[in-house]
Amino acid sequence: MMRLVHVFFSSPGKALLPDLLLRLTLYCAAGLWWLAMPCSLLSAASAESSSQEAEKSAEVQVPTEKRVALLRSWQRKMASSGDLELHWQQSQYKALRKRWHKSSGKGYFQAPHRFRWDMHSLKQSWIFDGQRLIHIDEQKKQGLPYAISGTQGKEFLRFISLITQFEDLQKEYRIENLTESSGLLKLTLKPYQNHELSRVQVNYFKKQAVIRDIRMNFVSGNHTTLSFSAHKRRILPKATFTLPVGIALQKPP
Repeated sequence: MMRLVHVFFSSPGKALLPDLLLRLTLYCAAGLWWLAMPCSLLSAASAESSSQEAEKSAEVQVPTEKRVALLRSWQRKMASSGDLELHWQQSQYKALRKRWHKSSGKGYFQAPHRFRWDMHSLKQSWIFDGQRLIHIDEQKKQGLPYAISGTQGKEFLRFISLITQFEDLQKEYRIENLTESSGLLKLTLKPYQNHELSRVQVNYFKKQAVIRDIRMNFVSGNHTTLSFSAHKRRILPKATFTLPVGIALQKPP
C-alpha cells in the first residue's frame, strides 16, 4: 500500500521516507502563523472548528454485530450507482525533499475495476482496462504496461477498492471503527498483519454514495490525504479506459 501513494502521485520508482522533526517544525510554524492571523480569519477558523465538532457529536457508533450488514448494503448501493467521474486533490509529505507536495487531477471509475487516473501537473495517467495496467506519459507520447498480477498492479486494485468496492479489502484489513451521521459514513481500516500502513480512514457521502476523502497513516508517522469533489455519475465511453491515439505502447519493464 505504501507504493500506491507515490505510484499514483509521482513518477514511478520514487520512494518516501518520514521526517518527524520537520513535521513538528511545520506544526510550530503554523502555530506562530495562527497568532498573527487577522480577527476575521480567526473567526472563520473558529466557525469551521465548531462545525467539525457539531459533525462529530452527531455521529453514531455502529455496533460491531451490525457493521458487516451495513457495509454490504452500502456496497450494493455504490455498485448500482453506475460509472463515476471526479476531481481529486492530494497532500503528501515527501521526506526526501523535506517538503509537502500537493497535486490534483481527475479520476474515472467503472465497476468492477476499470479506472483512469489523470495527474494534471505531471501530464501523466494510469489506465486499467480490466486486463492491462498502463502508465501514460503525454509528453513522451508513450505508454508503459505493468502486470496486474505484480506488486504495482495489486496496489492499484487495493486503492480502487477503497473508492468503488471496499468490501474486497476485508481479507487484508479489519474494520477498526465505523460511524455514521445524517450525511457521512466513516470507515477506519487496520491491517491484520504488520504493514507499512498503520491505519486507513475513508469517508463517504451517504446520499450520493460516493467517496469524500481518504487518509492513509503510516507506521513511520508519514501520512497522505486525498480529497474528492465534483462527483458525476454518468456512462463513461469505452475510450476512457483505452490507450489514447498517438501514444506508443512500450515493452514491459
